[in-house]
Amino acid sequence: MARGKIKRKGTSIDMTAMCDVAFLLLSFFILTAKFKSAEAVQITTPHSVSNKPADASSDAFIVEIDKNGLVYIELSDSGIRSNVIDKMAQIKAVQFPAALKSRFIAAEMIGTPFASLPQYLQMSPDDQKKVTLPGIPVDSTGGELRDWITAGLQAYDNDTKAIHFIIKGDNAAKYPVIDDVLKAFKKNEVYKYRLLTVPTGVPVGSELFKKTAQNGGKQEAAE
Repeated sequence: MARGKIKRKGTSIDMTAMCDVAFLLLSFFILTAKFKSAEAVQITTPHSVSNKPADASSDAFIVEIDKNGLVYIELSDSGIRSNVIDKMAQIKAVQFPAALKSRFIAAEMIGTPFASLPQYLQMSPDDQKKVTLPGIPVDSTGGELRDWITAGLQAYDNDTKAIHFIIKGDNAAKYPVIDDVLKAFKKNEVYKYRLLTVPTGVPVGSELFKKTAQNGGKQEAAE
């Protein structure tokens, strides 16, 4: 006797509610996301083997060196910018107008000599983008960069543990300029800073690779 076949019924799931939730989440992330602005100066950092990244998110005083040897300063947040410009004005023995100070706090980068900084800050944002920044003067004695580092230290009561000094140099930057930047730190008796690089894996077969393998895969961080 032939067995009766059971009629199979297809299952259907109403995905309307899930699609609504997905679009709501997508809209939320689009509206709340903060897009990173384009860098004012393009710097291609060299690669290095390290598992201890430099934290440039807060209390960071970043000295940048482009491929042409021009030096710039980037301060991580408005709090440090406000304190640094006050100390720098004291060092230069000048009165910095409140209106220009607010513009300085909003600026992303310091890329001009201090004497021409007010003129640059008075420009509109569109005009600022058209200007080629000459960089901060630096020489074998540290130049004006030395004063900016002094202002950064004074803004944190000379506590080198509270402020994070970082050097971000282009892979094509010449050593003499980097040496002048290091002298600016040395003049302020600052000997501890981080180098901002692109992290890369340990080359297979190298001495560091063998040492890492012996430590059970744990790589020692380089200061």
